[in-house]
Amino acid sequence: MVRLSDEELVETFGRQLPDLLERRPDLEPMIYNVFLKILVRKEEVAAILSEMQDFRTERL
Repeated sequence: MVRLSDEELVETFGRQLPDLLERRPDLEPMIYNVFLKILVRKEEVAAILSEMQDFRTERL
């Protein structure tokens, strides 16, 4: 497995991914779902942290 540096990964997303999707539009749903799963998890964590902060504030 090849590991990309941060810079290479940004390059891939910024330039190569759009080109890939232009050539292979069938991959778009799969790639979209991968990104969606990752981003939703972060939002859920942020919501939980916010609720915990609210709970702490209420107890003080």
